[in-house]
Amino acid sequence: GIQQLGKAFEKLGMSPQSKSKLETLFRTQTSLAYGAGRWQGDQDPAIQEILWGYEYVTAGDDRVRPEHEALDGTKLPKEDPFWERFWPPNGWNCRCVALPIYKDETEAVSKPPPRETDDGNPVQPDEGFGFNTGRLVAAPSTVIELPPLYVDPPIAKRKQKSKKKVQ
Repeated sequence: GIQQLGKAFEKLGMSPQSKSKLETLFRTQTSLAYGAGRWQGDQDPAIQEILWGYEYVTAGDDRVRPEHEALDGTKLPKEDPFWERFWPPNGWNCRCVALPIYKDETEAVSKPPPRETDDGNPVQPDEGFGFNTGRLVAAPSTVIELPPLYVDPPIAKRKQKSKKKVQ
């Protein structure tokens, strides 16, 4: 996956400076696509009939950001406005997911998210995130502009700059 993506970027004149940047692009785009597919799949009337809502779940390791960790375990009905802003992924390299909760599951009780992390910072998606990809798929004219991910400029621009001895 990552090597194929790297080759595709090279053909387009783009080359991330490191493997980790390429992996970040790959993981984030995959997560955005998964999130959109999950949401769209759940819009099927047969699923809507039995779906109560979702639980926000992190990867549960030491790399989870405090803002995302604060959301872990949040359980809300499917129509709650929370899912418009906090549908995963909520940042670059975000590994969080929204797990479906069905009406027949006994734990289908709302657990709202906190407003702050343990260290007092507001709980919010990372800059440039904070949208539901599944809803955007339903509105294809919508353009998403994610914040820059420090990707190298196209190769042609890099060659021009190398003549000026950019550090």
